[in-house]
Amino acid sequence: MSILNATYLYMAKLPIPENPEDAINLLLAVFGTKSNVAAIAGVTKGAVSHWKVIPPKAIPYLVDASKKKLTPEHLRPDLFGSR
Repeated sequence: MSILNATYLYMAKLPIPENPEDAINLLLAVFGTKSNVAAIAGVTKGAVSHWKVIPPKAIPYLVDASKKKLTPEHLRPDLFGSR
């Protein structure tokens, strides 16, 4: 990821994914690798690889690690999104 792209991610308001499966891609855009996501969530990289959606118990850790750039709605729009 270029410095310009990384800067954009932290300066711009991140879009809310339309479905929970897209939130995994957003996590990787913010944190870089599945290993980073795993370390933050307290699980193995293999566990992250098996995620179809982000487990609710991982959400507080990921939101905090993003310095509140990500919200629960970003990570699980199906649970926390406005309808």
